[in-house]
Amino acid sequence: MDKQIKNISQPHILSGIAICSTAALGVYSIKNILDINKKLDVIISEINSLKTKTEDDKRRSNILSRKLEDLNHKVVATQRNREIVKVQEIVEVEEIEDVEEEEIEDSVNNFLKN
Repeated sequence: MDKQIKNISQPHILSGIAICSTAALGVYSIKNILDINKKLDVIISEINSLKTKTEDDKRRSNILSRKLEDLNHKVVATQRNREIVKVQEIVEVEEIEDVEEEEIEDSVNNFLKN
């Protein structure tokens, strides 16, 4: 075998070594590219899951904000109704007091006339 190696010319040996190193570099590059693609696939799937979660959270937030807004409107409406009822009660009490005062004045006037 040593004789066969000796018979091969030096340029042939160098070209063989260059081809082998190029092939090894190509295999190494392909392996690294495949690893990077796997990592990118994992990252893309995580991003998609985050997008889905974000969209779900936005939907929930919108629903909650609508419910809070409706509740706020109901509370404001009930407070207004209570205030209106209180004002009406005050007006009724004042009217009753006015009527009572008039009755008292009329009674006093009638008594004084007699």
